[in-house]
Amino acid sequence: MIRGDDKYIRDFAKKIPKAQNTKWDVENLARRLDIWNQNNQISLFKDANNDPNLGLPNAKKFILPLTRFFQENKTEVFEIDCSGNQFEMLEAMRVYIERNGRSYNYLSSVQSLNHKREEILTQEERDADKSLAIKQSEEKAVDQEKRKALEQLAEGRLDFLNQHMDSLKQCDKMFMRQFLMKAIIPVLTEGMIDVWRVGPTDPVDYLADYIFKKSNDCQRDK
Repeated sequence: MIRGDDKYIRDFAKKIPKAQNTKWDVENLARRLDIWNQNNQISLFKDANNDPNLGLPNAKKFILPLTRFFQENKTEVFEIDCSGNQFEMLEAMRVYIERNGRSYNYLSSVQSLNHKREEILTQEERDADKSLAIKQSEEKAVDQEKRKALEQLAEGRLDFLNQHMDSLKQCDKMFMRQFLMKAIIPVLTEGMIDVWRVGPTDPVDYLADYIFKKSNDCQRDK
């Protein structure tokens, strides 16, 4: 008995070419599934076993799943889920059929089955290698983007350092008074005026903090 949930069966029916789909159309399939579920629910056993008149002549005749017929006739039923791997499903069926000996009137030889299995395993290995190669390529591309971003950041820092060094070279060419008047005195004067205006408890610390913030503002403006 091959079992499958309703969703799997509907999806499988959709893959059948329309010209060949003579009895698995949507409406017909829904009707057939409803009939199957009504007649093969496991709960049917429970309903029958809980009947108070069970075993009596006037007991109700319950509808039981198809498996009950085989159980009453002492016939083993092999159930398998069709939503799993198709190759493994067929292998399980083959093992069940051959449990009392192999029949060669309709099955391929062991060598042929082993060959097909090797082909499938080889293809799965190739697919796994291909997926791994794609994943590694994507990771490499991400690493290259990160490296490129870091290189651009480093180049930006290098340009800033070069500009700073050029500014220092220009200052070296100036006399001390000219350098102080250009680079220090304006900021220091503004800071001293702000100290006098605010009147902080620690004027020196306040002035140092003011100059530090002013220096950062100047760097951002550049």
